[in-house]
Amino acid sequence: MEDIKLQNYIRTLLQIQEQNKNKPLKLEELKQVAISGGIPEFEWDEMMREADKNADIAQNHFYYQNYQDAFEASILALNMNPYQSKALITASDAALKIYETTNDDDFLVKAEYYAKEILKHSPTEKRAFQILAKIETFEQKEATEKRKKLFVIFGAATALFFVAIIVFYLANKPPKVNSKLKNELIQKQEEALAQWAQVENVMTRRDNVLPQLLALLSDDNQQVNDIITQIDQLRSQLKTADNQQRMEIQLEIQTKIYELTSLVKSSNTSNDDIELLMVQIEGTYNRISVETKRYNEFAQEYNILLKQNADDFSEFEEMPYYQQ
Repeated sequence: MEDIKLQNYIRTLLQIQEQNKNKPLKLEELKQVAISGGIPEFEWDEMMREADKNADIAQNHFYYQNYQDAFEASILALNMNPYQSKALITASDAALKIYETTNDDDFLVKAEYYAKEILKHSPTEKRAFQILAKIETFEQKEATEKRKKLFVIFGAATALFFVAIIVFYLANKPPKVNSKLKNELIQKQEEALAQWAQVENVMTRRDNVLPQLLALLSDDNQQVNDIITQIDQLRSQLKTADNQQRMEIQLEIQTKIYELTSLVKSSNTSNDDIELLMVQIEGTYNRISVETKRYNEFAQEYNILLKQNADDFSEFEEMPYYQQ
């Protein structure tokens, strides 16, 4: 028989079995399904003989305790003839033996399924009743073991729960806070923040001079215009930056302003007003250097004290340094 015809038959057979769970078709009806699917009658007869042959092979495997092979051969037979009684019994027996050796619940379900299939066609088959009785014994045993395991797990979980409560209490017992040290940390942190505010005040004075300088410079100097654009973009980033980012951005702005003043000097654009403004801008360089140095000193004092007591004051964070 062609494999494609056989596959089509098996697929159709499975669909029909799914649709007729409560009222399975008779073998003669299945034969008509096969013939309507393109399988001639002589091939149907050959298929039934092949099913019988696989049932015998399955029984032989079972005799030699090759339970997995016995189960697979039985399924081959049942794919062709789902009513092959010998294959049904062997499939159920083999599935039960596989469960006994592997403890795989899936095979216990299969053993029960094929035992019930046997009773559909042979209601008085003793072997089916024996298999179902044995399955019930296994299920009762499993249920008892599960109850025992649950009892042990519950007992262990209860003990662990109380231990966890004790450990949690001890671990989360509020430590005694060193108020004096905490106040010192807060004081040094505030000193560093206040000093950084002074740094930004000096930088603001520097920035306020720039519009006056630009008003005296020619608008057609592309290099100057590019630098001013870059400075404006950096300033816009300050609005959403954290402390570390603000310091990095301010350092970039300082560099750009230095480039601008150097460019003005080299362009031979000079008058008394421009020179005065240049002196004011360059004067802020030293002021910024002095103020940032003081900030770094305050930040260092705070960071050292924090590192020495980091385990006790995890809510505090280190302060970044301004890198000249």
